[in-house]
Amino acid sequence: MAGSIDEDLKHFLNAMVSKRVCPGCVAFICDSNGPIFSHTTGSRALLPQPLPMTEDTLFDLASVSKVVSTTMVAARLVDMRALDYKHTIGHFLTFSGNYRDVTLLQLLTHSGGFIPELRLWDNISDPDDAIRFILSLPPIASPGTSYTYSCFGFIVLGKILEIVFGAPLDKAAQELVFGPLGMSDTTYNPLDSVRFAVRPIASTERNSDTGTIICGTVHDENARFLGGVAGNAGVFSTAGDIHRFLRMLLHGGNGDRGQFLSPDRIGEFSTDFTPFAPVGRGIGFLLGVRGDTPLGHVSAPRSYGHTGFTGTSIWIDPERDAAVCLLSNRVHPMRTDTRLLEQRKIFHNLAFTYADAYHKEIKGIQK
Repeated sequence: MAGSIDEDLKHFLNAMVSKRVCPGCVAFICDSNGPIFSHTTGSRALLPQPLPMTEDTLFDLASVSKVVSTTMVAARLVDMRALDYKHTIGHFLTFSGNYRDVTLLQLLTHSGGFIPELRLWDNISDPDDAIRFILSLPPIASPGTSYTYSCFGFIVLGKILEIVFGAPLDKAAQELVFGPLGMSDTTYNPLDSVRFAVRPIASTERNSDTGTIICGTVHDENARFLGGVAGNAGVFSTAGDIHRFLRMLLHGGNGDRGQFLSPDRIGEFSTDFTPFAPVGRGIGFLLGVRGDTPLGHVSAPRSYGHTGFTGTSIWIDPERDAAVCLLSNRVHPMRTDTRLLEQRKIFHNLAFTYADAYHKEIKGIQK
């Protein structure tokens, strides 16, 4: 049974490439014991010359950065008692504008009343003015009353985490997240490092200003304006490192190098803090409890995950003891093709069906 679904999955992923839904991808399924399926197909670049996709290709995670980095830094600081999700923006920032009473929990669940985003570079000339500009904008709702997915809220959150940790967000993420989890292939601004600059990196979009293909520089324009390190985007990583990250979540916070997060913090990722919203949001993560999610048709009410604009996604189902990851560069060479959004649901559906069949076969063999 699992064998036939294995072939279905590979055929589906290969077809996404042949139909030009994305140039290439690396996909895997894992349980708490390790990977149970993986497949690499297509190209990491089409322009200016074709380059093959490899299993160790670095991908721009886009908004998956929000959970791999920003959310994890916040959760670790809470475990260290350096932070409390009940703290407000006004607790940390001397200028909090119209958002003084917004809590970190509301930032993490996109319920702080922030607009989704604007082009920062069209409104300010100095990246150092970004936080003041964002906090000067009028709220679109009272805190904790409605849900609007907001990159601006996470940019503010990233700045607060820098204040608490006492260093830039990339340094905080390296010390609190990437290092402890053994994610040695995960970084911000990979071209700034000789070690990363020579690695295969999935290309993204053609830069409208220069005409060149973006590769190794963050695709998200606001994160790029902010220097490549921001609370909403900027992380580059590989399938191998995301596997380490997902296994930690399936192990209840226990990573390969020991306890990374407390069970309480892990439980909050799948707790519905937005019962007033059409979708469920846990700390940092989107939930599978209701609404239109990337999950597909496989029922998983306690599951949680996140997606990224560049074509990345992760989804975790603790009850199944399974997690799935799809890393692609669907915005290469242009972002206009959005077919991956629906194809991703089919992938998740096939992937969790495969995990169910795999575990059923393993139990049958053990009997």
